[in-house]
Amino acid sequence: AYPVARKVIRRYGKEKAVKWSLGGLLVMAMVVLLNEYRYENEWYRVSVRAARGYSERMMPRYEKLYAHYGDNTYFLYNYMAEQYFAGRFEGALTTSEECRERWSGYNLELMTGDICRKLGRYGEAIDHYTEAANMCPSRFAPLEGLYHSYMERGDSANASATAKIIAEKEMKVVSADAMRIKREAKSKIEN
Repeated sequence: AYPVARKVIRRYGKEKAVKWSLGGLLVMAMVVLLNEYRYENEWYRVSVRAARGYSERMMPRYEKLYAHYGDNTYFLYNYMAEQYFAGRFEGALTTSEECRERWSGYNLELMTGDICRKLGRYGEAIDHYTEAANMCPSRFAPLEGLYHSYMERGDSANASATAKIIAEKEMKVVSADAMRIKREAKSKIEN
């Protein structure tokens, strides 16, 4: 045992030393938990305000939270989305790349495609939308992103081909969003 522990045991006995040690550990655990609770509560308040349309105003608070949550994939995804809604596309792309190092998913690929499209990086946007479409082949949103990416970069042949795929695609789950995407694709083919 360590010299300090030996002195405590000699002075108070083993039983009291164990109680004091457990009490000390309990106090330290409570301090850690309270600190984590403070960060969680702040993240909750910031994300609620951002969801109400104050994304830009919440950026300084997100930046402070980043110092604590920079390795948390859920935080990184939330931060990336709010950077996007605040119009901070370069920052959103950087955060997306950090998030993608730790996690891969449909929503992340779709959002990264949207970010790349806003930045005019159409080749990268197409890659992300294609990845999202491969992850969830029944979804329409990646195809819509592909269509717009092709149109915005002036590739009318691939845009038309994508519009045709969308128009002919079967809806597995009928939703207002899927119906809107199909309707728009059909109107592009007819024009």
